[in-house]
Formats: sequence, structure tokens, C-alpha cells
Amino acid sequence: MPLRVALLAAGLVLGLWARGVVVDSAGLSSAARTPWGWVYLLIVGWSAMAAAVIVWSRRRRSALLLYAIGCWWFVAELADPSVGVALGFSLGLALASAGPALVTHLALSYPAGRLPGRAYTSIVATGYVLMVGVLGVAATAVFDPEPMGCVGCPANVLLMVALGPATVDQAGVVGLTISVAWLLVAAGAVGWRLVSARSELRGSTYPIGTAGVVFVGAWLIRCLSELSAGSLGGGLAPAIWHLGGACLIAIAIGMGIDVWRSRRARRELSRLAVQFTGATSGGLRAALARRLADPDLLVAYPVDGGQGHVDAEARPVDLSRVAGRTITRLIRDGVELACLVHRPGILTDARQVDDLVSSVKLALDSERLAAEDRIHLDEIRSSGARIVAAGDAERRRIERDLHDGAQQRMIALLLALRLIRADVPRPDLGAAETEVREAVNELRRLAHGVFPVLLEDAGLTAAFDALAESRPLVARVDTDERFPRVVEASIYLLVVRLCEAGPTTVRIDRDQSWVLVEASVVGGSPVLVDAEDRIRTLGGHIELSAAGDATHVTSALPIEASSRDPR
Repeated sequence: MPLRVALLAAGLVLGLWARGVVVDSAGLSSAARTPWGWVYLLIVGWSAMAAAVIVWSRRRRSALLLYAIGCWWFVAELADPSVGVALGFSLGLALASAGPALVTHLALSYPAGRLPGRAYTSIVATGYVLMVGVLGVAATAVFDPEPMGCVGCPANVLLMVALGPATVDQAGVVGLTISVAWLLVAAGAVGWRLVSARSELRGSTYPIGTAGVVFVGAWLIRCLSELSAGSLGGGLAPAIWHLGGACLIAIAIGMGIDVWRSRRARRELSRLAVQFTGATSGGLRAALARRLADPDLLVAYPVDGGQGHVDAEARPVDLSRVAGRTITRLIRDGVELACLVHRPGILTDARQVDDLVSSVKLALDSERLAAEDRIHLDEIRSSGARIVAAGDAERRRIERDLHDGAQQRMIALLLALRLIRADVPRPDLGAAETEVREAVNELRRLAHGVFPVLLEDAGLTAAFDALAESRPLVARVDTDERFPRVVEASIYLLVVRLCEAGPTTVRIDRDQSWVLVEASVVGGSPVLVDAEDRIRTLGGHIELSAAGDATHVTSALPIEASSRDPR
């Protein structure tokens, strides 16, 4: 705060000094050639200085450049005989041409305050060397006011070698010619910076860059006018002075608005910390979307050591396929907490991103951990589904072995006994044949209990019809669709356990991606431990309720539970 007060005080003093020089000027100053020019002079210079002080905490480097531009605006008016102070007069001469270099530097470096690349750095460095070093300090070092016809001018304290008027004029023409070339390059660089800026930075760079291009272009026109007129400060100088001042006001206003928008966004984001306390899954994305006015905003959390990303519901997010969107990585202490995929033009300020991370870090950690838990739960469910499917496959193999192996041998033995009995009618052979026949029937029932082949071949309806021949079952299947093997096997097991408890009525239907089972058992309490474990392992649910002597069972199984075991 003391530094800002000191800057404002220095700007106030410098502005009043320049105003006094303009008022007492003999018409050499552009401000003195127009009515109320001194008012315009103060408005422009003080606007730049005030804006620099306002944005100082958010854009310190850019603010320093803007303050220097405001100082230059006033100091350039000191190159006037009425200044009365030799040092002020000399500084006015040395810095009169510094404005284009300062404005170009600001336009090319905003908003970060750093020049993006060696090419821009070279252009700005050349501008300072030419506009300040050659046209300013070097020209002042050889300028002797009295021989040049500057009657009443203070002494030039920076004079080193006095050159004749003709030589000074020739050097001035050479300097103007060189400055025209550099101003063309500078205007082109600022223009290219505008069109090539990342989309998320354009909202900040456009006002400052556009005003910078106009300012540099106006100075270029002034130099060309002076070359064609053959006199410095003549021709279009007053009009260019007014246009340049308007550009500086536009830059000051643009920087002020940009920082105001950044501060407003920071205040909005700071409220998120309270809002997200106890928020449900996905609440962070919805709240950020409202705050940042981007309904399509996506929050992606790193998983697998940053090799992949998922959303709050643990759905995969491919960051390589976000054309037309901007990715902002939220990092805290070197660790990536999340990535925001959002529309261009927001979260362009690194401090704004830091404020966002500080405000919602707990919410980010909470949702990220919840997403990781969902991933682990899905992995457990997938593993459980694979185990169940593998168990079914093993039971199918056992059933085939019993049917194709032991059962066929028993049948062959039964036929052999019948042939022997036909040749040798003995009572004990009849008893043996009866025993073998019973063993075959028991083996068939055992094989069917291990895995019902009819369920595999014909589906639930046929399997329930066969089951109803030996069990008290009334079943209705309201869909002809076949479901994955593991789902049908789980439903069949549930119905078998229900039938073991008593007369059972079952209804099977489909609701979108779920298979629904509604059943009622009369006169008994079914034991469903293995069926319940199987259903829950596959991601389904089951509920039991009693009503009199009946037990009602409601269950639902996800059809995609066996997506890894396609039919």
C-alpha cells in the first residue's frame, strides 16, 4: 500500500508539472495547440497511472509498464523551452520517442508480463535501442539548443558533442527512416500476436493488443508525415497526439476491466468451498459449470498414475478428443488433482486457477477418491462376475462329463444286462437291471442339478416348464429375449431355491437394462444365501418381504453384468 500511494503521489506531481509546462508553452507542445489540451493531457496520463496502481497486485509486470507509459506521456511534454529546468528539458528530449517501444512491450507481453519467445524479445529490445537509445539519448547527446534555434531553451545537461544543424537534421532523417521500418515490424508483431493468441487468452489480449496496434500505427503515420513535411513535430502531430492518448486510455480501461473480471471470478469461486460441503457425486461439476457459465464443462480425475482420466461417476474420459475445448490442469504442490475441460476464454489467469484449486481442493479430493472407489468396486464386481461365469462354465463341463461319460457307460451296462437276461432268464439279473436303471435316473437328476442343459439350449421358459414337472412352480416369462448365460443361470438358481421352500409363482420381465424377477412362495421360508450372494456379486439386488404365510421376493439383475461373457 505505501508503494502505491508513493506512485500515485509521484504521478500527481509529474502530471501537474507537465500541465504547467503546457500552459506556459509557446505552442511547441501538441497539447498547447488545442483548446483544453492540458485537460486531455492529465486525463490520459493519470488514467494510465491510476490503472497501473489498481492492477498492481494482479498484473505487476504489466502494471509497471503501464505506469512507465503514463510517466512517458508527461515527460515528453517537458521538452519545451518553458520548462525552465535543464534536467527536465534534457529528459524530455531523451525520452520523447520512448512511447512506441513501451506500448509494444506491453502489448506483446500482456497478460503474463513476459515476452513469449525470442522473436518478440528481439523486436522489443530493438525498439528500446532505436527509440530510446538512438532517437532519444544519442540524438540528445549531440543536440545543442542555441545553435539549433531554440531560443530560451534551458541547457542540455546530456550534451556531449555539439553537431551542426545540417548534420543534426540529416541524422534525424536517418533516424526517422529507421524508426519507420521498426514501427512496421512492431505493428505487424502486435497484430500477429492478436490473431495467433490462444483462444482462452483472446478476451484479455484483444483490447490491449488492438489499442497497441493503433498506437504504433499512429506513430508510424506521424513519422511518415514528418519525413514528407521535412520538419519534426509538424504535419499531423496534434491529431496523432490525440489518437495516441485515446489508445492509452483504451489500454488502461482494458487492463482495469480484465483485472476486475478476474477478481469477480475469484470471489465467485471462493464461495464454492462452502457450497461443496457434503455435495453429492457430480455436484462439483454442476456448480463449476454454473459459476463459469459453461454447461458442457467436464471435470476429469487422474487414475492409474496419471495414465488415464475418469469423471465423477468413474466413466473414462479421453482428453485427446476434446476438439474446440480447453484443458486446464488443476495442480497443487506438484500433484495433479483434476483436469477441467471447458470453453475457451475462461480460466486464462494462472492466479485464477490457483484460487480455484484453493477453493475446491477438498471437493476435488473427495470426488476423486469417490471415483477411485467406484473403479475398485467395478473391478470387484467384474471379478465377481467372471468368477460366477467361470463356475457356471465348470458346471457345464461337469454336466457334459456326466452325460457323455458316466451316464453313457451306465446305459451301455443296462443294455448289456438286458441282452444277457434275454439269453439267460435269471431273477438276480432282473434285480440288477432295475438297480442300474435307478442309477441312470439318479445320474440324470444329478447332472441336471449341476447345470440344466435345457436352460442353455432353449432359455428360461423351457427350463421353467421342465422344472415345473417335478416342482410346485407356476412361471411366466414376459419376454422372448435371451439374456447372458450368467444372468439366466442366476435367475434359474433363485427359482430353484424358492421352489424348494414351497409352491412358487414367478414372473420374469425386462426393464431397460435390467431383468426383473417377482416371485411369491407359499408355506415356507426359502433359503437363498447362495442365490443372494450370486445376484449381489453381479451388481443386482434382492428384497424379501413376508405377508401372512407367503414370502414375496423382488430381484433385479443388470443385463450388462455379463458383458465379458457374451452369448
